[in-house]
Formats: sequence, structure tokens, C-alpha cells
Amino acid sequence: MTIDEFIERLEKTPRDWYLVGGMIRRKRPAGCQCPWSEVFHGKESTLDDRLKAAIWSAADNRPGHNDALRDRMFSACGLAAN
Repeated sequence: MTIDEFIERLEKTPRDWYLVGGMIRRKRPAGCQCPWSEVFHGKESTLDDRLKAAIWSAADNRPGHNDALRDRMFSACGLAAN
């Protein structure tokens, strides 16, 4: 899977995403879900480990994250611009 395919899947999730301390999250009965967990819930990931790390960093607003990827994730989640 590529980043583009991940973003396409993220765009298909419900529009109930929000920010918690700068981290992108979605409320679920079992707790909060990050974009990664939402797309791959119960599925095997085929993303390269570097891409996984980039997604986690951007979703959690970690220092050094990829700003362009975070902006794409905001858009895919239906959130206002970062």
C-alpha cells in the first residue's frame, strides 16, 4: 500500500475526527482511534515501516513530522487546515 492509498481509505471513514492535544483521533466504543488504527482495524498492513512511522508521527503531531502528510490527513479526516 502507498501513502496515496492510505489517504484514500482514510477519506472513506466517518467525519467525526477531532484533535486531542494536537493528535488526530476518532471516538470509538473501545476508546479513541488514530487514523492508522481506523484504516487497518483488524487488517494486515502492507505499508513499509518508514511509511507507518511517518503516518504515526504526522497523526500525533510529533516533532519532525511531515507537514505535507499531516495536511493531507487533516483534509482526509474532514478537519480544518492544520
